[in-house]
Amino acid sequence: MVVAYQGTVRGGQIQMENDLMLPEGAQVYIVVVEEPAASARPAGITGAELAESEIVGMWADREDITDSAAFAEELRRKAERRGRG
Repeated sequence: MVVAYQGTVRGGQIQMENDLMLPEGAQVYIVVVEEPAASARPAGITGAELAESEIVGMWADREDITDSAAFAEELRRKAERRGRG
């Protein structure tokens, strides 16, 4: 049987969240789960950064695109077909 318990290393010792009453001779396996650093930032940009980027509105002056939703749908269709073949 496998049962998981959680603890924290402090001063080189594992301090368990709850007192454990393990039988003498019990085999114990330790798995260390490292948390990502708080300063680590996922790859990519935030929505606010995207809204401030040059990408938003870059086709606003194009007169050949009268229906942006239809244009985007056509781009998706072409991209799907490009992968076949």
